Amino acid sequence: MLVAYWLNLSLTQMQITLSDCIKYCLDLCVAILCRPFKLRTDTEAMKIPALLACFLALASPNHVFASASKMLAGGSDVELAPFLWSRMDLASFNEDSLKEATAKKDPLRPFSIAFRLLVNHERTGDQKSLESAQKVLDFMLDEYSPASREPEGIRWFYGFDYDRGIKAPWWSGMDGLFGPMTLFSAWQATGDERYRNAALKSAKLMLRTPTEGGVLWREGDDCWISEYSWKGMTQDKEYYVMNGHLWGLQALYMLAEASGEKDLKEAYQCARKGTISRLPKFYNSAGNWTWYHLAPQVINATHYNTLETAQFRAMAAVTGDDIYKEPADRRANIFKNAYPLHLIKTKAGLQVQFSMIGAPNAYWTDTYPVTVSCKVGLKTVSKTNSEAYSKKPMHERMILRLPVGKAPKYCTVSIHSNMNVLMYKQDKFKVIDDLKEDKINILPQVSMQGELLSNNIINVSPSNGEGASNGEARITLDIDRDVSAFDKIALVINSTEDSPLGIILDGKNGVRATSYYPVLKAGKDNIVIVNRLGFAKGADLDSHIEKMTFRVYTKPNAKTFSLEIKEAVIIRNPANLESFLERNQLAYFPQQ
Repeated sequence: MLVAYWLNLSLTQMQITLSDCIKYCLDLCVAILCRPFKLRTDTEAMKIPALLACFLALASPNHVFASASKMLAGGSDVELAPFLWSRMDLASFNEDSLKEATAKKDPLRPFSIAFRLLVNHERTGDQKSLESAQKVLDFMLDEYSPASREPEGIRWFYGFDYDRGIKAPWWSGMDGLFGPMTLFSAWQATGDERYRNAALKSAKLMLRTPTEGGVLWREGDDCWISEYSWKGMTQDKEYYVMNGHLWGLQALYMLAEASGEKDLKEAYQCARKGTISRLPKFYNSAGNWTWYHLAPQVINATHYNTLETAQFRAMAAVTGDDIYKEPADRRANIFKNAYPLHLIKTKAGLQVQFSMIGAPNAYWTDTYPVTVSCKVGLKTVSKTNSEAYSKKPMHERMILRLPVGKAPKYCTVSIHSNMNVLMYKQDKFKVIDDLKEDKINILPQVSMQGELLSNNIINVSPSNGEGASNGEARITLDIDRDVSAFDKIALVINSTEDSPLGIILDGKNGVRATSYYPVLKAGKDNIVIVNRLGFAKGADLDSHIEKMTFRVYTKPNAKTFSLEIKEAVIIRNPANLESFLERNQLAYFPQQ
């Protein structure tokens, strides 16, 4: 105990990191073997006890620090990208930041802050970052609520109801395994055994099934890490969320390797097999988009597809296991095909353009800044769009425009959320100089509770009377043209009342795909932009879309209202999108 205390005191109070420790040990060896050892300063003389501590620490099987290759906070950007996925400014972190993070009753937030601080300390030696990380982790050990603190470990809960009907308190394999990994990392940095003990005990609690309060479903040697678990949960209620599983999987692997714990290593191998066995199920029937979770199948938002790209790359990097490379590359290619770069000939010259609006649902604009960098001749030119949620007009903030002068040799697209994540490289470009829009003739066919009036005004009459019930008006447009998985159908619809909206696409191959759209706002022109990948069975449509039908839902005894479809056009490139948004810049767009 005294030796451990002295080791910790010497190394921590003198602000000597693991890299310092190794460096001084090597310096001392060189001095003894190769030349007379001379202390140059009083400061170095004061570090002699720390040098002895370094030798003892590195030689002991239970040394204060893990080996350099297992320092959890010492990974590369690629290895740690998922865990550093944050917009928090470390320089501004203070007590108020901690209070704000913990007030949300989301244990993943404070653990993420603590790990970022530990990484910053490992990379820069900044002592303030280490002290701040300890404050966060001490709070999580002693004060965070809701949590259960038992001799066998700590379980941290989410203190808010989740929107799928899950009532607080519920728990997750994300913080359930990442929290212990972060605590173990703090032990590596400080030597405080309290962190190590809490890490290993709490992690092993998570190896139980969700029914027993853990997060690991087991079917023989095949396991899955649950992102959403609650009291009374059974396996038939499991959602099978890929990004949550991968988050826990990486934390489990890193903790198992750093600690050497047999139980954790076995659990990782089981969860690895569960990843491999379910991977094919996470792609739609055409293989051109991914599912957020499997039960039921819910389409992935763009930012989750990019997160999973970073997660699979990180797993490949930290494990050296090639099994993770294919799903990483496949997700990057999915993003590339849905969000390609276009070389546009404009009045101002050639531009490489990138659209922030696209698959699978246009109103889910990508939430991260995007950078396009192009090699043009001997120069590299770049531009970043970080204004997707600014107050600028839509046509300015939804298209990234990079002047290039001539066709680039290649371009890269990266996204940013604290980390710079390369998504793809494109080296083939076709100059688009015909920017003519593909406009759809508006000849609506109206049925059910709808009635077509003059000037294409559609009157919607909800059912009335004592036996009235929910109903709908149907409005069908002939599309009759090819619409690719990248293309979008854009419309402007005016409604005199708020109107819930369903949409049907009918393909030439007989497939009918369905979706819902955010409520049309009363008294406004509403922008409606759809992409086939956001539709149930959208991946099964062939390239030719025959018809598009709007289902305008009504409530019983509601007042009669009217709609008008003012414009309909196929968006085939960012220049088309810019033109559409510019002329409709006063219209409402339900950006999420």
